[in-house]
Amino acid sequence: DVCSSDLVFDELAARGCIVVDATCPYVSRIHRIVREAHEEGRDVFIVGTRDHPEVVGINGWAGGNAVILGDAKEAEA
Repeated sequence: DVCSSDLVFDELAARGCIVVDATCPYVSRIHRIVREAHEEGRDVFIVGTRDHPEVVGINGWAGGNAVILGDAKEAEA
């Protein structure tokens, strides 16, 4: 199950949790780029292993709607 990463942060805040975001700045940059592209209605493509935690996390910033490509053959198809 992939959910919007914004929803995770919102749910934690609603429960009164203190969140310390220790995400690497490079990863945060990718999250921002993906979120902005998704909000603009653009297609988001991620190259990586579908169930890898970082790919799942990035896809969360696209609302779970990114196209995930595992290799060059998938990209060509």
